[in-house]
Amino acid sequence: FFTPQIYFYLKNNHFDLIHGHDMQSFPSWFASKVNTKFVFTPHYHGHTSFGKSRLEKAKYVFYHSSHEKKLLSKFNIPEDKLIKIVNGLDIEEFKEPVKKMQTHIIYTGRLEEYKNIHRLINCMPELEDYTLKIIGKGPYEPQLKSLVNSLNLSDRITFIPYLSRQEYLRHLKQAECFVNLSSNETYSISTTEAMACGTYCVVNQNTGMGDFVGKNCAGVNDLKQSTIIDAITNRITINPVKWVSWDEVVKVYRDIYNGL
Repeated sequence: FFTPQIYFYLKNNHFDLIHGHDMQSFPSWFASKVNTKFVFTPHYHGHTSFGKSRLEKAKYVFYHSSHEKKLLSKFNIPEDKLIKIVNGLDIEEFKEPVKKMQTHIIYTGRLEEYKNIHRLINCMPELEDYTLKIIGKGPYEPQLKSLVNSLNLSDRITFIPYLSRQEYLRHLKQAECFVNLSSNETYSISTTEAMACGTYCVVNQNTGMGDFVGKNCAGVNDLKQSTIIDAITNRITINPVKWVSWDEVVKVYRDIYNGL
């Protein structure tokens, strides 16, 4: 959204520090024009150079994954400005176990074409014993439902638009496998939540999710049906993961803010 009002609001209220988010957005661009200390989280997918001035102005640039850092390398950001901070989890939410539903797959998130949910659906005729739940809303939903109908898979694939937090977590914990084949991810909170639930994950490793591979998570290098099916059906060795809590993340940000 084109939001010049943000500039005037921030300027008139005299903040000590502004933390802008999202390379693709106007709000953080306007925020960076205010004459005060500025830090920036670009959430960069590699598709635009709009925002270069924000990278230059920022005292620190926060990134979420090694993949995102690689994408940002074209801007020649000084190394001492770059700080990796992953998103945290509320650890307490994941302590209570739920019995797994065998051969049950789940996807949660926006229904966009770049999420490649259609590629997962196209695998389902070969995954004869599996069921799939797709949780979320988005503009690509009609095409996905049409594909499910054309493949006669409506008895094995269920769409759920919205869930309460408690129900969402229950579905994540019940699933045997979580799949996220998105082509554009600097990180993925839903994937970390699935891993925290003890749910085996399959992700597109050519994104920020590549950092998760090996941690209760398998990565695919390409999106061929055979590759996806093999990753879902052939389990890798699971390594324990120490999850970062939101409290720990907040402390990191707070220390950086105070230092400025």
